[in-house]
Amino acid sequence: GAGTLVVLLLAVAQILICYAISFADLPPDQVVWWLDATYVGWLVAPTALMIFVARLTGRDRWITRRVLILLAIEPLAMALVIWSDAGQEWFFGGGRDPVTYDFVATGAAYWIFVAYAQVMLAVATVLVILTARSSRVMTRGQVALVSTLVLLPWLVSFFSFVNVKVLGADPTVLPPDDRLAEAA
Repeated sequence: GAGTLVVLLLAVAQILICYAISFADLPPDQVVWWLDATYVGWLVAPTALMIFVARLTGRDRWITRRVLILLAIEPLAMALVIWSDAGQEWFFGGGRDPVTYDFVATGAAYWIFVAYAQVMLAVATVLVILTARSSRVMTRGQVALVSTLVLLPWLVSFFSFVNVKVLGADPTVLPPDDRLAEAA
């Protein structure tokens, strides 16, 4: 579990570092590059969270080499799509707004990524809830901590959906799509 936690924390740190650099006084093309670079972490974090929770809740037997390979397919495919998306609009759709850098539109691959990330979050959430019910594997303090870790992205995603920024940012494991917030 410790190795998976390190991967998860490195993914989150990578997102935050790239996002912070994007606020520097940079030319627009470099701002976009740093925002796009955050997707390295975005692609890793949902899977790492699910694997971490599976191991933490005593379900190590689920995480076989075959399962790890299968779980790596979507993030690796999305990485290829993201870094080769110029002109094809599979992921970024219509590009970014030149002032706010928000997505103008999103492509089909973006929605595949969102669905995959949501499934990873849902599996992690269910594992925590099931473990909390039996509580033989984890102490109550561990259950509370991991429950907070897993449920926080859902809560913040809700706030993002209704266009309310928490602490001025959106720390979910899903990239924001402003069109959803506008539709709400």
